[in-house]
Amino acid sequence: MKEDFTDYLLDKPKITPEVLKYYEKHPEEIELITDREEIQMGIIRSFFILALMLVAGAKVLTYFFKGKTPNFWIDVVLEVVFEVGNAIMGGVLAAFIMERLQKKQYEKNVRYKREILRLLKERAANQG
Repeated sequence: MKEDFTDYLLDKPKITPEVLKYYEKHPEEIELITDREEIQMGIIRSFFILALMLVAGAKVLTYFFKGKTPNFWIDVVLEVVFEVGNAIMGGVLAAFIMERLQKKQYEKNVRYKREILRLLKERAANQG
């Protein structure tokens, strides 16, 4: 398989006899190797929707208040809400980029998990 630059940034876990012994004693933890990534994408989507709602809401409310009673505090609050929405969007973008990088790690974890399960079956068959 071809490696690229991101492969140097990601973990390359080795399956040692100690790792196999650990997962023999704790088979319920094998699923935890891959579950984390699915949860993170849901969180990223939720924050993106929150950011969109804040930015759009601030702009819509600014439109409704424009020309009516000029109030310094309303302008300040709406501007702060707009900027918070933009800041959240920036954070979401950074998190999304990191998630793409971690997707490769996820794929490696899936292969790692399959290999552990295969070796555990082989070990059980050889012992039994």
